[in-house]
Amino acid sequence: MAQIQVFVYTCIILLSTLLVAYSEPIPCETDKDCPWEIFPLVMKCINKFCEYKIVL
Repeated sequence: MAQIQVFVYTCIILLSTLLVAYSEPIPCETDKDCPWEIFPLVMKCINKFCEYKIVL
């Protein structure tokens, strides 16, 4: 049980630091111009800027 909590906390910390690191807008022309994906977060090119979208 404790291992599950540690895993969830680790995931939250990693995702939050990644979101802060990429909080400034990244210009793009297509979805391929956007950086990598981490499931369930996917970066899409919307209004010529990369934005995170949640895929479930």
